[in-house]
Amino acid sequence: MGAYARSISTIWLVMTPLIGVSFVMVLFVRKYSLKRTVVRQGDAKKDEPITDVEKGAVAEGETPTPTAEEDDSTVKRSIEEKERSEEASGSTEKTEA
Repeated sequence: MGAYARSISTIWLVMTPLIGVSFVMVLFVRKYSLKRTVVRQGDAKKDEPITDVEKGAVAEGETPTPTAEEDDSTVKRSIEEKERSEEASGSTEKTEA
């Protein structure tokens, strides 16, 4: 049992400072956005619209797929509308009662 405790103690003594230094180093890592714009020259035909390769081509009449930011704002808007409708229906119920 003593050998096991001694080996765990050694691992603890080595790894604790290493983890501490690693944590401090992580605080200085820069944040990079994954949002990128790809611009290519020479391949695009002049009469074709420029499309984002990652979003895919959008056919005529179709609406493009919303981005994550647009999805978030849509969700927030729908939650706010739901709360407003609940408040409005709650106020009418109170006056009717």
